[in-house]
Amino acid sequence: MKHVIISAVVLTIIGSASIGQAGKVVVIPLADNSSRDGQLLYNNQGRVGGAEVYYDESTGSVGIGIENPTSALQVNGTVNATAFTINGDPICQATEVAGPVADDLIVQGSLGIGSGVASDMVFGFNTMVMKDEILRILFQDTSSAPGFPTNDWRITINDLDDVPSPKSYFAIDDITAGTRPFLIEAAAPDNALFIQSSTGNVGIGTDQPNSTLHVNGYIQLALTEGIPPAGDCDEAAESGRMIIDSGAGLLYLCSDTGWIAK
Repeated sequence: MKHVIISAVVLTIIGSASIGQAGKVVVIPLADNSSRDGQLLYNNQGRVGGAEVYYDESTGSVGIGIENPTSALQVNGTVNATAFTINGDPICQATEVAGPVADDLIVQGSLGIGSGVASDMVFGFNTMVMKDEILRILFQDTSSAPGFPTNDWRITINDLDDVPSPKSYFAIDDITAGTRPFLIEAAAPDNALFIQSSTGNVGIGTDQPNSTLHVNGYIQLALTEGIPPAGDCDEAAESGRMIIDSGAGLLYLCSDTGWIAK
């Protein structure tokens, strides 16, 4: 077994070897000295420190930028390649990384998205993890046919750092209308909003709602001064409305015959 040592690099040569330009070793397979297939070129001119190639004769492992590789090939740095394959099956091609994927994308495992995702991240039971300083999911409807819905929505997590008094929350934004119809602040208590599956009853502050709306706490109604406008209680669909006359201390209920004071 032959070894050529250049700048602390050990190369195992199987076949003939020739020395070319300064610092360059060309290794050519023994079966075909005229072929360039399988040759190894190494040039230390302009080499960055730590870019050495190491071969562990005891294990057959190759390390690039690392002296004691623990795998068949271990690279301490970035790998730039046009494609990767496992047992002949492509797992990643340059066109798939650099541009859109024009086919179905299937991930059989957990998915990490964002600049905060590390290669050694532990997913636990999470199927997808988003980890970044800005967390947003945009739903953009590109429908163009007449009569089709086109509204855009977004899930927003927390304010940005440059917002005065930033808050932590989970929100659903109506992007088209520019409104935020739903928001849950961080540290909200248990059962702040609960919908019972068997009845559809809504509980606020309780997970056992016994009525269509069950509130465990105070209910605060709108206030008015004097008798509410008759036009706010003149249709059957308005029956059941309530409002408080704060001046007289009366509770007005809308019935089929108009407002009733209690």
